[in-house]
Amino acid sequence: MSKKNSPPPKKNLPKADNSYLLDRWELSLEKCSTKWLTGTLLLSLLFSILLFDIKISDLNDDSLYIEGGYNFAEDIHHAFTANAPLYPLILSVPIKIFGINLFILKSLSVLFTTLHLYILFLAFRKRIPYLVIIPVLILLAVNSYIQYFASLTFTESLYMLLQALFIYYFFNVL
Repeated sequence: MSKKNSPPPKKNLPKADNSYLLDRWELSLEKCSTKWLTGTLLLSLLFSILLFDIKISDLNDDSLYIEGGYNFAEDIHHAFTANAPLYPLILSVPIKIFGINLFILKSLSVLFTTLHLYILFLAFRKRIPYLVIIPVLILLAVNSYIQYFASLTFTESLYMLLQALFIYYFFNVL
């Protein structure tokens, strides 16, 4: 056989070690996890501010929750609400202090959404790799549906916060 037709000799090239690269990224994210979390929370607040809608929605839930909160603020013993009572009870505290101030009431939803992201991070930081949890939190922070509910006085933001609190309690206390 001639030398022209023979295949070139195989060289012992090092294999690309993707696990090493992922390990380095994981360690890097773990070292800077506080910065990533702070940046994600600030990003969520920025999107909440940009998408904030001060008007009462056309869906009528805003006014029902605010009316229920007002009823609880006026007389907690004889108040009636057409909705479940937990969220109107929570709204009754700022209504009792500030009156019916839409900006403050809707800002509670922004606060609940931001706390939801923070507590989810606390719940999963020791269970899920940082390569997964940081991008997921960033996607949640810029998600338009979540930010839509952050500017309404609906129960969704409170529900997400309570859900994150339950997950945190389940993983870290039980």
